[in-house]
Amino acid sequence: MVFAPLDRDHPVVKVDVLADIPASLKIKGTSTLQSLNLTPRSVGWIPGERIDLEQYIGENAGNTAYVFAELHSPAERMITLGIGADYWIECWMNGQPFFDTLDTGNASAHFSILDNLAEVKLRQGRNVLAMRLIRGRSSAFLALGDASMFAAERRRQEKIYGLNRLPDRFADRLLFPESEQAIISSGWDVELALPDVDLAAGGLAGLESMPARQLYLDTSGGRASALDTLNRHFKDQPVKIRLSKYRYPFEDRHLDAVVWTSPPEAGADPAGHIEVRLKNADGEVYASHAINELSRHGLFFSIGFPPLLEGSAAELEVIWRDGGEEIGRATAPFRVAAASGVARSGRIPLRVINEPGAVITAAPMTVGVPFPRGVLDDEENIRLLDEEDREVTLQTKLTARWSRYGSIKWLLCDFTADLEGAPRQFYLEYGPGIERAMRPPLVVDNGATGFPSLDAGRVRVTGAGAIEFDALGDGDFREVLAPEALCGGFVEHENGKVFTMPEDAMHVIEEQGGEKVVIRRAGWYRHAASGEVFCNYVTRFVFH
Repeated sequence: MVFAPLDRDHPVVKVDVLADIPASLKIKGTSTLQSLNLTPRSVGWIPGERIDLEQYIGENAGNTAYVFAELHSPAERMITLGIGADYWIECWMNGQPFFDTLDTGNASAHFSILDNLAEVKLRQGRNVLAMRLIRGRSSAFLALGDASMFAAERRRQEKIYGLNRLPDRFADRLLFPESEQAIISSGWDVELALPDVDLAAGGLAGLESMPARQLYLDTSGGRASALDTLNRHFKDQPVKIRLSKYRYPFEDRHLDAVVWTSPPEAGADPAGHIEVRLKNADGEVYASHAINELSRHGLFFSIGFPPLLEGSAAELEVIWRDGGEEIGRATAPFRVAAASGVARSGRIPLRVINEPGAVITAAPMTVGVPFPRGVLDDEENIRLLDEEDREVTLQTKLTARWSRYGSIKWLLCDFTADLEGAPRQFYLEYGPGIERAMRPPLVVDNGATGFPSLDAGRVRVTGAGAIEFDALGDGDFREVLAPEALCGGFVEHENGKVFTMPEDAMHVIEEQGGEKVVIRRAGWYRHAASGEVFCNYVTRFVFH
């Protein structure tokens, strides 16, 4: 039973009123809100499933409803309720408060019974659950169910969203699966290859098929709604185009677009080809590209900005043709901002504070450095200088760009510094004409099994997996760690079993430069005697 609508600023009704389902609900007014006398409306409720209360509560954020439900129990017992609501909720059982999300809001944006768990006591026979729901900006969803439904709801979400189906290797997660919802993650392995086309001339780059299932935002009806591409119906629009945004910084060099065609017969790819045209506001075509291999799931691509589009409006047009017949066309307007005029060369100070006054020879330093949009296109055009403008050998790793093929946003820098009890000052110098000296990369022998052997100067890993160290720098290497050290941490279960990383665990060389090598091992902790696995591990070993 739903009593609505009222405002979140209306006073909360007395607890004794919430002990049973009232015939009507009297709401006190305030200096700015009138008093209300609400009558209930019956709403069909399937335990565990999400219901939409918007038609009762209204569509404005802050609109509020009181919701009552009867629960019958064969005996007095404790149960675990799963509660999800968009976006705040307060709960009473038989007039006693037991749960609320007034301070934090809902735990996720799924709004399912998996979002929040609450322990509550039921008496034998009839119980009355009362809830005060304050809606958020997006919806008025409410989901409620007991613990026996959690597994079914999890299976349902896994089926819909493709949860918990990620490949073991992170790099494999970046490939769109053909039959499941794509899950995009970011991390150390993400590197976008630079295109071998001239983006400044409007070149097309990075053409990919979209995954079989996507959610996209449809605004054609005047109100945004999420649609599933598996159920798409374009009616009088055989082809649709969507841009990643409608205003692009000139320094990004390109825009990103997705094109869908109306669904073909099951299992078939669309026939014909698509022509992509980049046009200015007057309709003049700056660049044109033909895409001859279409995908039933849509196409994703990037297209560059010609310099003439700087600071002006433009349009991307797609035309779907089969033979000599035009099946449909669509356009998407966008605007390219004027260039910011940011300097393309300069110096970034890096200060090693050394507050403890440490004295260390060749101390390894790692620092992430951000760059303004449009400043640095190539990580090779950067070098490191000390206080006396002497070059210091530097290893870099590109960790983020401002756009798919745009300028560098973050650069990870590794170098060594001699500390003699005082602070040190270094400078990153960058610019189109800058070149830096490169130290040869550390030697790694990546064998077929086990940990790779490597030589990092005064520390090395032997073919047997032992770690040796030259303490005095005189070439006298001595074993300091046994091969078991490269099995990382371990997990001791409460039943006494110890689970460790197998010695033949898979490994990936993530970084290999003149300053450091990073080796990642990933897999399952395993019980050596029985082979039983327990939980996943990801361990990184860094050698300077």
